[in-house]
Amino acid sequence: MVNIEIKPIQHRGKSQIGLFFKYNEGLKEQLKDLGYIFSQTHQCWYIENNQENKRRLLQTIGNSVQIKVNSENSSFLKNNSNLRSNLTEEVQLELKEFEDYLVSVRYGSRTIEVYMDLARLFLGYYKNKRIEEITNEDVERFNYEVIIKRQYSSSYQRQLMGVLRLLFGRRKGIQLNLETIQRPRKEYRLPEVFSQEEVLAIIGSIENIKHRAIISLMYAAGLRISELTHLKISDIDSNRMQIRIACAKGKKDRYVGLSDKILVLLKNYFAEYHPKVYLFNGQERERYSEESIRQILKEACRRVGISKKVSPHTLRHSYATHLLENGVDLRYVQELLGHSRPETTMIYTHVTQRRMISIKSPFDLLFKDGNLSNPENPNLKMLKPWSIPENLGGL
Repeated sequence: MVNIEIKPIQHRGKSQIGLFFKYNEGLKEQLKDLGYIFSQTHQCWYIENNQENKRRLLQTIGNSVQIKVNSENSSFLKNNSNLRSNLTEEVQLELKEFEDYLVSVRYGSRTIEVYMDLARLFLGYYKNKRIEEITNEDVERFNYEVIIKRQYSSSYQRQLMGVLRLLFGRRKGIQLNLETIQRPRKEYRLPEVFSQEEVLAIIGSIENIKHRAIISLMYAAGLRISELTHLKISDIDSNRMQIRIACAKGKKDRYVGLSDKILVLLKNYFAEYHPKVYLFNGQERERYSEESIRQILKEACRRVGISKKVSPHTLRHSYATHLLENGVDLRYVQELLGHSRPETTMIYTHVTQRRMISIKSPFDLLFKDGNLSNPENPNLKMLKPWSIPENLGGL
């Protein structure tokens, strides 16, 4: 078993979770998939210090390593690990039946992993209480004591409610009535997008042809990061100029168009790297690391001076937004993205610029009968004594 020491560090102006351990290849790959980065300065793996990252760390490696923590992190890690340990036989049996159910209805392996962890977390909190005795008040108490106090996201809370519906909805003789429990309000955040000029600058700053092909293809086809890393050479159909996205989110296949210029870039990449099965393979394993892709984009953004918070998924957001700005019908964009519902795709209508810019402000309409640059315009009296400079600089 690997021994890990966890302690907070200050790195790049932020509080980070630092993981210190002797080299272990398997653990290194797990941490890279979680988004951890190696610091040469501190000689450790690190990620931003927040409750969500602590939870994900325990969820992924908590049962396979020996963790040593300092006083700042010990209470959190102890509390969460205790919720998942020393479960009664009844609870363990319930969890096994729940896992079998999720497998039988064909949930994805990653979804099952997340759902099972949520179920363990909740049932571990009430491990000394029979399942039939759990009430709505118990759910509300758990929400406050575990979810709210530990500052988990509202999406995590909503996901918990979905898991509890699956977990208890199959049982009879329970007191719990989840239909009467109010779910947390869903956060509505507009996605961050690159401009087309920014995308061009990012791609132009990448010299390595493999890295350039990865970032270019993610944008050109609107791919999720997992979809790109799972692409096989056989999925690129240059005869029909299509890319097959196999068993994507929701276990759905779809096709997207293969750009002429992307095909040229891929041929040049093939000539230099000679991939075998997967379109992009890593140095030490079959598929390219998702964290490596995040680092490629992060470094490219730094080089071209893009400071906004972005991720590889920003390329997918940008793809959808730019399609809509160029007049592609929403229904086609939905199909290309692989969304089940048009409501999911409609969020991009709120970030498109071209149509928004063309809408006249009602303030402009107040002066529609005259030229604002004409000092004799009687409608300008309300604007004085301010002057109207020709160039507003960066405003």
